[in-house]
Amino acid sequence: MMFWNADKTSVDRSVLIERLQEVFKKDKWIIDGNYGSTMELRIKECDTVVFLDYPIDVCIDGIKQRQGKPREDMPWIATEEDDIEFIDFIKNYNVQSRPKVIELIKKYSNRNIIIFENRAQAEEFLANLK
Repeated sequence: MMFWNADKTSVDRSVLIERLQEVFKKDKWIIDGNYGSTMELRIKECDTVVFLDYPIDVCIDGIKQRQGKPREDMPWIATEEDDIEFIDFIKNYNVQSRPKVIELIKKYSNRNIIIFENRAQAEEFLANLK
């Protein structure tokens, strides 16, 4: 985990940057997450960007489907109460965060940019990798 501690607290930005720098030293890596404070840093260092540009209702449905289920990337089980803030973030994503992501994708258009607008596109892409 890059941003979270096991007790559901987040790390200081300096720790996050340090963790990212360690990952960047590897030959191959995948980092996911919508952490705006490090988005440009991550895009600068990568060769491929995969942007899941799904409709808001699809994202919220995904959150609801994951509630109460263990996840490898989180040592706690998220409840509906845990996700209220995240759901608000998603509801405002197209106005507050998405434009910044689109700008970075344009700025770093020399990267391999893959944009999926729905789950079927992503699933087809993954199936073709096999």
